Amino acid sequence: MIGTVSALSMVGVALGATVVGLVVADVGLVATLVVMGGIYLALAVVMVLNPELRAMDVLGSSRDDACGRQQRTRSGSSPGSRNVERQADRIINHQFIG
Repeated sequence: MIGTVSALSMVGVALGATVVGLVVADVGLVATLVVMGGIYLALAVVMVLNPELRAMDVLGSSRDDACGRQQRTRSGSSPGSRNVERQADRIINHQFIG
């Protein structure tokens, strides 16, 4: 369903630009902006309430927990960032010292 929604939204961008141009000419700018704002708000609410998108968020945080990305040490850095820091230190020491 996510692919379908993405594809339809891309088609909607092209059609929307044409429709908005015609509507602005007939109805006026303020009315068009109010209607478009309502449509954007409705789409945002639908996306927040979409269970498939919410499941992706849960899966992402489970993966982060499994990789230790959310764990913090007393110094405030995560285990992954300590590994990056160590690798950067090795590169710098090799280039400039060794």
